[in-house]
Amino acid sequence: MHDWKKEAEDLLPMMIDLRRQFHAHPELGNHEQETDQRIERILDDLDIPHTRICGTGITGTIGAGKPCVLLRADIDALPIKEETQLPYASCHEGIMHACGHDLHMAALLGALAILKKHEDWYTGSVRFVFQPDEEGDGGAQRMIQAGVLDGVSAVFGLHCDPTLPAGTIGYKPGGFYAAAATFDVTVNGQGCHGAQPEKGTDSLYAAARMCCALKEMTQGEGENRQVVTIGSLHGGNVRNVIPSSTSFAGIIRVCSTAKRKQLMQEAQQKIQNIASALSVQAEIHMHEGYPGVVNSLKETQLVQKTAETLLGKEHCIQEEAVMTTEDFGYYLLERPGSFYHFGTGIGPGLHSPLFCPDENCLAIGAMMHAAIVEAYGKEQKQ
Repeated sequence: MHDWKKEAEDLLPMMIDLRRQFHAHPELGNHEQETDQRIERILDDLDIPHTRICGTGITGTIGAGKPCVLLRADIDALPIKEETQLPYASCHEGIMHACGHDLHMAALLGALAILKKHEDWYTGSVRFVFQPDEEGDGGAQRMIQAGVLDGVSAVFGLHCDPTLPAGTIGYKPGGFYAAAATFDVTVNGQGCHGAQPEKGTDSLYAAARMCCALKEMTQGEGENRQVVTIGSLHGGNVRNVIPSSTSFAGIIRVCSTAKRKQLMQEAQQKIQNIASALSVQAEIHMHEGYPGVVNSLKETQLVQKTAETLLGKEHCIQEEAVMTTEDFGYYLLERPGSFYHFGTGIGPGLHSPLFCPDENCLAIGAMMHAAIVEAYGKEQKQ
């Protein structure tokens, strides 16, 4: 095995500088033009061929042999006002890399720099993807439809994790991230004066009952966990009038697509039962979101073994399933692979305006990318 650890650590200053450039200039999904230009300049400097795809996506391949391993980084930021006060804080008001995609880009570029240097040695190939709009409506789907998986044998991706100490790797075979479904509900009744509720049908009360019933569906632990969140509720504008219409919206999260389908049906039935009992009408719009991240056992074992070799077993942690969502699951529906975490040091959580990772973690991300490519290639030739 090459000394990926030393090579990644040697590139750490470059990766930190890149990460800070990305961090200072965040862009929302499908608008990552400045981000793309920065990535393309680095790829040009490394003499790595690349092409635009799906508007603001970038892809390319190092090498021409088999097997072909895909490595992915997401590139979009969040509509969050940064509060870190860092000298390289976001210069775009109300937009922040609060989910660590700046780390993901810098780590992948570091890995590509290392792998390009060893291109003549490696007999396989590496497909890289800088993917837009992970935080929005699923840039992964569009990238797949555009052909980034053509000829690919396995897919690997990483995500920073502020619940893990810096210098650690978290892995999870099987179901890791939740499958999701969003819902928007409009409850229509008959408005009336608050002093005479018997002359109307109370849409706000009905909606509140529905919200409570849905919230009570949250239960379980681990891979049996299911979570229903109501994120917004709007009805009426004065205190003494019962509104004729009330709307609410939320999301269902669960660890399998089969269970998601069941919960979507159950949620709709609860809403309709309450609507019928309270003589209101409910317009329900449900949409299947990300399919969840379900890691392949063999590829996750490869991630674990690679991490233990690089960092030692004491720095490798098998994690529990989480209820967050990630569109990397779309890649895993098409190819075997694994999505894993690298620790950024315990601190403010993802999507926090105070998110501030330990940048030394970039070396861990880069070395893991490169070492996994080598380990997978060797495994396939045995």
